[in-house]
Amino acid sequence: AVVSTQSGHYGRDSKVGKEELTLYSKLEQSRQVIHDALCDSIDTPTVMKALKSLISDSYKYISSVPSEPNTRALMEVATYVTGILAVFGVVETPSRIGFGSAQDGGSRDDTVLPYVKALSEFRDEVRATTRDLTARKVLDICDKVRDDVLPELGVRLEDGDIGVPATYKLDDKETLLREKQHRHDKKEKSTDCDSALIPLL
Repeated sequence: AVVSTQSGHYGRDSKVGKEELTLYSKLEQSRQVIHDALCDSIDTPTVMKALKSLISDSYKYISSVPSEPNTRALMEVATYVTGILAVFGVVETPSRIGFGSAQDGGSRDDTVLPYVKALSEFRDEVRATTRDLTARKVLDICDKVRDDVLPELGVRLEDGDIGVPATYKLDDKETLLREKQHRHDKKEKSTDCDSALIPLL
């Protein structure tokens, strides 16, 4: 079989058989569908649907071959999918396959903190608005995000004074969970002490 990545020929490979040709055919069909969708005012839903279908076809190919799959065929698909995702800004390194990692050009902070910043600013707005509405339940939900959800993700978020945005940073998950448990134990102890004092009042 003769193979080339752009023209539909894929070079010479002894493992190119019926299954590989079927996958290559699916790849070419996806290329055409996605090309037409991008030309049609950038029809994103159609592009994503075609990519999802192509990835599904790749998994079907892997499960259909009796021995080792043709890695060249899978590389063709993976490279194309990554390239399209790069067009939409989902990945930043189209020369690499997949989403990459922090080592591919950014630290963990650079990757994660923009999302933490968005969540923190959202909480700030909700808390500020809720104070005006005196809706205690919504404030409790904000506190739950700070005290229960974010520590599990290794994020420390601390509220400032009224009108001052919260501060946030990535931290050691185990440290955050220990601090959470300490606060819980301290609160339980305080509750027990209050309960013990009630009969004396």
